[in-house]
Amino acid sequence: MVFEQRSPIKRALGFLGASTVLSSLALPVAALAQTAPAAAPAPDAADAGTGGLGEIVVTATRKAESVQKVPISIQALGAEKLEQHQVATFADYAGMLPSVSFSGLGPGQSEVYFRGIAVDGGALSTSGTYLDDVPISAPARMPEVHIYDIERVEALSGPQGTLYGAGSLAGTLRIITNKAKIGKFEAGTDAQVDAYGKGAAGAMLEGFVNIPVNEHVAVRMMGFYDHEGGYIDNTHGTYTYQLGDDDPSTTYTVDNATLVQKNYNPVDSYGGRINATIEAGDWKLYPSVTYQYLDAKGFFNYDPRVGDLEVHDYSPTENIDKWVQASLTIQGKIGDFDLVSSSGYFRRKIHNTSDYTYYSVHYDQLGDGYENYLKFRDKSGNFINPTQSYIGRLTQTKVTQELRLSVPKEWGFDLTVGGFFQFQKMSQDDDYQIPA
Repeated sequence: MVFEQRSPIKRALGFLGASTVLSSLALPVAALAQTAPAAAPAPDAADAGTGGLGEIVVTATRKAESVQKVPISIQALGAEKLEQHQVATFADYAGMLPSVSFSGLGPGQSEVYFRGIAVDGGALSTSGTYLDDVPISAPARMPEVHIYDIERVEALSGPQGTLYGAGSLAGTLRIITNKAKIGKFEAGTDAQVDAYGKGAAGAMLEGFVNIPVNEHVAVRMMGFYDHEGGYIDNTHGTYTYQLGDDDPSTTYTVDNATLVQKNYNPVDSYGGRINATIEAGDWKLYPSVTYQYLDAKGFFNYDPRVGDLEVHDYSPTENIDKWVQASLTIQGKIGDFDLVSSSGYFRRKIHNTSDYTYYSVHYDQLGDGYENYLKFRDKSGNFINPTQSYIGRLTQTKVTQELRLSVPKEWGFDLTVGGFFQFQKMSQDDDYQIPA
């Protein structure tokens, strides 16, 4: 199997996007991508977001300073660079960050790595993912934030345990959103229609608005809808299982005629964000809520033995992924000291169904006990369809709180003292079903 995820860097009708083959396996099993392909020589960090000798102000060290002066390894992609490359998804910008690679099985099923550091399994990933100041990390299923109305993306090579806590051993990926601007009204929309070669057409609509409420309050809203056309075909196929030990003629043939479909892996996603800026003397409050919904049908792999961008799947495959994040950042002063409080709540629900034919077929070929997985009979003693399908339900909840207290800049040295609390709960229900 070969894993194929198209990067939707596209803005015009008929633009043929370059595809990226991330991995291939010799065995007939569902393939896992390894790393993003080597990108062109990366721009200097100072140029990463401007396309020239401009300056990007980052907050990687928990304070605002020029990326040229930050004493850590960091790459930053500013708003201009993101717009120039028409970045909309994680796959779009991951290839622009030299220290970042990723693996996955399609949209909503990716994991980010820094410097190739990875851990097999576990409740926490080795690389942290932050939306503004709040972690949204999840192992093997990093929430893929839609990149629109974004100020910048920061990639910090690890370890980052001191400033970013658990899950940042290898590094930290930070997505910084545009904040509401007081005293300024602005709005914008973007639309596109696209197609990949012979694949189905897609379209995307995005928009934002910044509304000044009064001289102390402003509200900013963003929304998007994105439809990506499919480009992998589920073609007609049959497979015959050899089930009888004492009778080689005992077989069972499966047929996928009812699931044959051209361009059967479309992706639909939508969501939005609303945030506010509230100023009260020396204090600033930044409340924010982000919601996203993703529905990715079909697999993002194909079987080259069947045909180019073709596969034989015998049961439905779909990944529904929805999440919401609420956060509140408070900045102010206690005496001469600067105080920052960041509170976050993250809730995510995933419903994933997958065709397991290739694993079932592999059991049929292994022998030595594995074939017992296939020998299911009905009450009359006849063999039934042994092809497995996977149904998974995953619920994640994360509550975080961080406090930081810094000495005044006038003191001539930097000192920050802080604390971080995180509560995380994950419930997972995996069901490997066999028809009848």
